Formats: sequence, structure tokens, C-alpha cells
Amino acid sequence: MSKINNLQHHRCNHKPIGSYLVESGLVSQDRLLQALEEQEKTEERIGDILVRQGDIKQKTLDYFIKNIFEPEQIQNRQHNLSNELKIETSNSFSVTSDRLTKTLSLPTLDLSPQKVCRLLLIIVTCLIIVSSLAQFGAFFLNQSSSANYSGRLFRLDEEINIPTLYSSLALAFCSILLAIISYLKKVIDSRYTGYWRALSLIFLYLAVDEMCSIHEILSALRPVLNAGGFLYFTWVVPGSILVMLFLLIFWKFIQSLPRRTRNLFIIAGTIYVGGAIGMEMIGGYHSEAYGEENPMYALITTIEESLEMFGIVVFVYALLSYIASYLRVVNLQVSFQKNKKTEIG
Repeated sequence: MSKINNLQHHRCNHKPIGSYLVESGLVSQDRLLQALEEQEKTEERIGDILVRQGDIKQKTLDYFIKNIFEPEQIQNRQHNLSNELKIETSNSFSVTSDRLTKTLSLPTLDLSPQKVCRLLLIIVTCLIIVSSLAQFGAFFLNQSSSANYSGRLFRLDEEINIPTLYSSLALAFCSILLAIISYLKKVIDSRYTGYWRALSLIFLYLAVDEMCSIHEILSALRPVLNAGGFLYFTWVVPGSILVMLFLLIFWKFIQSLPRRTRNLFIIAGTIYVGGAIGMEMIGGYHSEAYGEENPMYALITTIEESLEMFGIVVFVYALLSYIASYLRVVNLQVSFQKNKKTEIG
């Protein structure tokens, strides 16, 4: 560890490529230390040693040098020069040796994991509270919850209403984050790029299904399977099979993830599937035996949808944390910038 620290502090404005590779999770500290010991003997560049030993691909090393290592060195030189040529204006300026780059920056949208998930938790909690008040209030007033307007608008298990819109957008957001990771993995030639892309497509389908309830078409299988009881909502049968196939196909990929990300993925999946399939089976049993216009069924569906929404929140946090920790994007920001270069007189 001391060797790594010495390299990191060799220059105040220079960070070795090995540190970037370790922080990005592409090379372990033990393998970097071994490469440093080899460097003392051969005097080769650390990157060449890591490539020769098979710890990293040449394409990945070239990507880090071009997009992370060299840009930071340039940025440090620009920072030093800007201190000498300090310009106080309302816009931000980036100074090079012969040019002044003027940048007009609009407000940015901070997508840090903690802030985003805190917002999502607030939204989910509010939806659960409003839905519960609407549903159980209707029962206490001896009204049909399905006929009550507020119940239909906020009821968690209703179709095409506010909770459904939220859940669909949350799943679509997961699909976008997975697509971003897939793109970044493709850039560095990761072996698991295809898995990230497949996950993005799966969540895109889930977002569409949440809004359109495509899976309800499978209820037509009920007479064919003579299903009842816990299988009354017949879609849980093919749904369970698909979950098992997913685990078989993606388990190696899940095992390859960093421990914290892997644990968050498993927790999120368990919560989501427990709600979507587990509580759906309980709801099916109750629906067949006692009907759906009663407080107990409302409670079951509230728990079901709540677990699904909380599972998505955990998954969003896992994805944003993964991007922040392992892909070197600490705070995703959405912004528009207009660059204008002006000659220094």
C-alpha cells in the first residue's frame, strides 16, 4: 500500500494510471503491487506490465490514458495557468497557453445516489399513504373502492393512474441507467457489456408492461391450467419460470459484480419479486375465496405494490452507486453547454 501512496503523492498534480485502474475496479491493489515490484526489476511502464500479465486489456488501458489520465494532466496545467491569468467575469473561463475558452454553463441536475433515492422514497411514501387513505376511507364510508374517484386515481393496484405512472417512469429510469452503464462498458471493452444491455431492455419492457399490464393477457391460461388458489392470477406461473431462467442466465454476471453492488442487486430483486409474484399469489388466493372488494384484499395489494416500488428504489441506488464508484462518475449531471473560443489579445 505504501508504494501506491508514494506514487499518488509523487507530484501534487499528477496521479498515476494505476490508481485510476484500482479505483475503477479493473485492477486489484494486490495485482498493482505485484506489477510495481516487477517494474522495479524491468523498468517497464506500469500499464505495459499489467497488459503483459493479462490483468487488463490494451484497449482498456488506452481508453484510460486518453480519456482520464491525459485530460487530468491538461486540466492541471490549465489550472496553473489560469491562476496566473486570473479573469473575473460572470462566465467561467478555461485558459490555455494561447487561447481563452469561454464556457456558458446552464444549471445542472444533480443525480447523486443519496439525493435521488431520498426523493424517490419520499414519493413512494406519499403514494402509499394517499392510496391507503383513499381505499380504507372508502370502506369506512361504505363506498365501493373501485367506484370511488380518489380510490381509482391513487389506488396502487389500479391501471393507468398516478402510482402506475410513477412506477413506469421509475422502471424506465432504471433502463436508462443500465443503458449508460452498457455504453461505458462497451467503451472499455468489458466482457459483460451484453448483460448490461440485456438488463436495460428487460427494464424497458417492465416499464411498458407496468403502464399497459401486458402480463394480464396470460390470465387466459387459467382455464387451460385449471388454476386456482395461489395460482388464480395465472401469469405468476410463466412469471416464476422467467425469474428462474433469468437467475440461471445472469447468475455468473451477478457474481462478477463488486460485493456491495451484488448485495444491493440481490436485495432489490428479492424485494421486487417478493411483491410482484409472492404477494400476487397471496392476493390471487384471497381474490378467489373472498373477492376483491374488502379491506384485506386492499391491504394485500398495498403491500404488493409497495414492495415493488421499494425494490426499484434500492435498484436505482445500486445503479447510481455503481456508476459513481466504479465508472468514475461521482455525480451524474444533465446540462447544456455552449463553448466559444476567443483569442487572447
